[in-house]
Amino acid sequence: MLSDNIFYLGIRHHGPGSAHSVLRALTHFAPDKILLEGPPEAAPLMAQLQNPNLQPPVAQLFYATDNPAEAVFYPFTRFSPEWQTLQYAVAADIPLEFFDLPQAHSLALKTRRSGGNAGR
Repeated sequence: MLSDNIFYLGIRHHGPGSAHSVLRALTHFAPDKILLEGPPEAAPLMAQLQNPNLQPPVAQLFYATDNPAEAVFYPFTRFSPEWQTLQYAVAADIPLEFFDLPQAHSLALKTRRSGGNAGR
């Protein structure tokens, strides 16, 4: 049965005010699971967040192995709402999953639209 305790946070990316608002909302609502906008391929980032040497600014890079010019960056800074959400989930031991169209599909669609010659 679905609970009516589902909260959606519409956040503007990379805003210090948004990062603060996200942390305030997460603390207030104390979620038992977090869904964060991002491709499922970003899941390995969660294990890296435990590494004290990983300090923002950092970015994830996704690229087509057959055409590395086709790439997408996901940057994170200390004041990124996404970064703060990731840090909150790790600190509070709350499961977090990324949800969005996989980048593998997005990159394939982009290459297909460009006739397969993008970046060549």
